[in-house]
Amino acid sequence: MSQFKLSDLGEKFKTQILEVSQDVIDIHWELVDYNLKTNAISGDLVVLIEYTDEEDDFNKLKTTLLLSDMDVNVGSITAGYKTATLWPVTEVNPSIARYIIRTFISLDDFPEIALGNYIKDAQETLTYEWTKKDQD
Repeated sequence: MSQFKLSDLGEKFKTQILEVSQDVIDIHWELVDYNLKTNAISGDLVVLIEYTDEEDDFNKLKTTLLLSDMDVNVGSITAGYKTATLWPVTEVNPSIARYIIRTFISLDDFPEIALGNYIKDAQETLTYEWTKKDQD
């Protein structure tokens, strides 16, 4: 049975993505929708990357494969630079890229009662946040 708690999946994703890219400085993953018809949840996984070398690049394929190994499907990946609304700065910072990954997690393996208990605890269960500066 696969897990779907974003708090658990987020921690696992963080560990694996930091092995691939040391430039990740922030991860935020939260529930967007619970679809009863498809019995799946969708969420936006936002990853901030601080580029220290022009050769470094966020590997979308490797990220998709990491998520796939965790039974998380990727719908789309969009990229842009961070703005003041995402970080307490006044200007766009071109050295920090923001990737938004729309994820889908099937809940077919979960009994309805267990799922109901997780949904009630959505604040802890269906969000994940990590920031590199929190470790300093």
